[in-house]
Amino acid sequence: MGAAEPYLSIVVATRNDNHGGSLTRRTQIFLNSLAAQCKRHRLRAELIFVEWNPPRNRPPLAESLEWPEDREWCQVRIVRVPREVHARYDHGEALPLYQMIAKNAGIRRTRGQFILATNIDIIFSDEVMQFLASGQMTKGKMYRIDRLDAGSEVPIDGSVEQQLAYCRQNLLRVNSRESTFVLNRDGLRERFEHDIMPTGSGIWFGEGWYFPEHEQEPFRWIGEQGEIVVEARSCERELLLDLAPSPPLASCGWWLELAGENGKVLERAPLEGRSIVVFRIPAGENKYQRFFLRLAGIDPDRTSKMANDSRFLSLSVFRCEWFPGGELPAPRDVVKPIETRPAWRRLVTKLAGRHEPAWEQALQLPETEPFQELYTPARLARVRLTRPASGHFGIWLDAKWYPLETSMNSVFRWAQDGAGLLVRPPEGWPEDFRLLMAPAFGFPENTMELEIRDQAGKPIARHTIQHSGWVKIPGTGARKVSLHLVREPEPVKMKNDRRKLSFRMLDFGWGETGETSSLMGKMMPETPRPGLFLLGRGWTRRGDLWAGEPGAELVLRRSEVSAELVLNGDLVATGIGPGELGVIRLDRATELRSLAWGPPRMDPKFRPFLHLHTNACGDFTLLHRDHWFDLRGYAEFDLYSMNLDSLFCWCAYFAGIDEVLLRDPMRIYHIEHDMGSGWTPEGQTRLYGRLAARGVGWLTYPEVLQFAFAMNRVRSTVIFCGENWGLGTDELEEVIP
Repeated sequence: MGAAEPYLSIVVATRNDNHGGSLTRRTQIFLNSLAAQCKRHRLRAELIFVEWNPPRNRPPLAESLEWPEDREWCQVRIVRVPREVHARYDHGEALPLYQMIAKNAGIRRTRGQFILATNIDIIFSDEVMQFLASGQMTKGKMYRIDRLDAGSEVPIDGSVEQQLAYCRQNLLRVNSRESTFVLNRDGLRERFEHDIMPTGSGIWFGEGWYFPEHEQEPFRWIGEQGEIVVEARSCERELLLDLAPSPPLASCGWWLELAGENGKVLERAPLEGRSIVVFRIPAGENKYQRFFLRLAGIDPDRTSKMANDSRFLSLSVFRCEWFPGGELPAPRDVVKPIETRPAWRRLVTKLAGRHEPAWEQALQLPETEPFQELYTPARLARVRLTRPASGHFGIWLDAKWYPLETSMNSVFRWAQDGAGLLVRPPEGWPEDFRLLMAPAFGFPENTMELEIRDQAGKPIARHTIQHSGWVKIPGTGARKVSLHLVREPEPVKMKNDRRKLSFRMLDFGWGETGETSSLMGKMMPETPRPGLFLLGRGWTRRGDLWAGEPGAELVLRRSEVSAELVLNGDLVATGIGPGELGVIRLDRATELRSLAWGPPRMDPKFRPFLHLHTNACGDFTLLHRDHWFDLRGYAEFDLYSMNLDSLFCWCAYFAGIDEVLLRDPMRIYHIEHDMGSGWTPEGQTRLYGRLAARGVGWLTYPEVLQFAFAMNRVRSTVIFCGENWGLGTDELEEVIP
């Protein structure tokens, strides 16, 4: 592309019909702030308005807005879709705007390297614009962000600083990965009417907590970790939690961690079944303190999920309150019926025959049976830290290890010959690392000889193991090793098991004699998802950056879809194969500004079934132009646009595109509109009622998930549009206002 060509194309769909109330005002605020920020941050962009089905009784969009005179950094184009094209659709009389088809028409006509699909009532924070202008975006990524809803009185003639200040001070709700939550004046998520913490307790839940549910008692699920925000006090207090692991995790012991805002583990304890835990909350100086509650050593990508649920659910929490002291309360025993949703309902009928018949068979899911999970009587536990610790238990496994198994109250993992693991001692723990290993079937006298090799493949130790025994992993700091049999056993075929089983891990621990092994209990190490980055030794925090001294360690699992590591914009040859674990030691002092994999490529292989952030994704979905075209944009169903943007995100993910969440302080603000004109928690009943009265259907999110489950099962994405997607063969009028 030439120097004048846009780096980013921003696509919105609209019509001058005052949809949602004060549409022209909201659009003018969006236009003014975007143009000013593109100039401020030197972001070369183009803004494409798709004017769909212009009303007869109103002036066209080009005559309704005040357009910026300085277009050097933000070019503006209007693509008009005439009423004749709109009349082709079955619900044209009831739906004046087909939002996703309109966005497709704009996407089809973009010129930028990257394309952001958004809406006309969004304001971007300076931090978002800095990221967009930084050149850090890469192929193979789908960029998403939380949407913050703000009041409607954003000053239309105010500066960008004034508009952003108004939004920060007038927050209404946040649309996060977990759900949509009402916010208080300080931007904290408000308590629900029936919640698990008392009213006025000074306790709030942040990222990672789902909305309250109620079966025999109220509870909340936590994903990978749950953020707890408390009002700071000048003295230490104790926080009581009544909680239990999810059914897929309830069959083995589990470890609970409480970490501080900096990620350092403050407390950790082994628990079984439903438990009551009391954590010490230290005194704090700021207005609020933030902590993170999580299970240790659990890999969400390789842990079973609940039936017909995309979320990874680690813990159910029944109470969270301040402990007044004295005797711990007696918990109730609970029998919880876990109901599964109905099996796959065919969407072909609802979507008016717009799918090919072949999809009907390809997208079937098997029936699932409901089951019951009996929660054992709760165990009382006062958590007290016995040794300093941080992060995980310091061991990660590569892809040659099989999933966790249990037998006769024993927990273990089988592995293939050459299985690798990466060791990083937790803070304050001994350097010596040991594995409790056992041979597979077929070894004479049940004895095997195991060779330990370093990251370069050089032998560093050899051990003879009969029945079972401890293997010492020599070295210091983070290190990658692999385990190799000196002599293969006689092959033994197991019934209904085609795996190549060489040996198994029974336990692991730190210390010269492995004395800390029992500390791990039944918890087994995880296999990290591809693309893992961790900082090892030699790093210190300096403001917003990490500074590494010569020899500083980068602990990683290489991405399976990328070529090399990109450190601060420069390629780094890792010598580590796709999907493999490894350690890199820097040869000079370095400030860590950015770290990514690149250049990626589309890869439709099997992917871990992650819970994508699809909430309010129509307001911010950003991908490379090639990916939008490969996927042919949004599904162009003749329905209301609800959840079609979510379906696109799932299609992108199963096409090999990784989701990247842009975190605070990067924000987008949505200007509030009239209730019922678009989806809000308060207005959804009015919206759905109006659509039903007009005979217009929409795609529900459970139905979107059924598509996702099917794509996961067949290990492939779905392309819903033909070659004419985005009105590709239509000659549409373009206007430069």
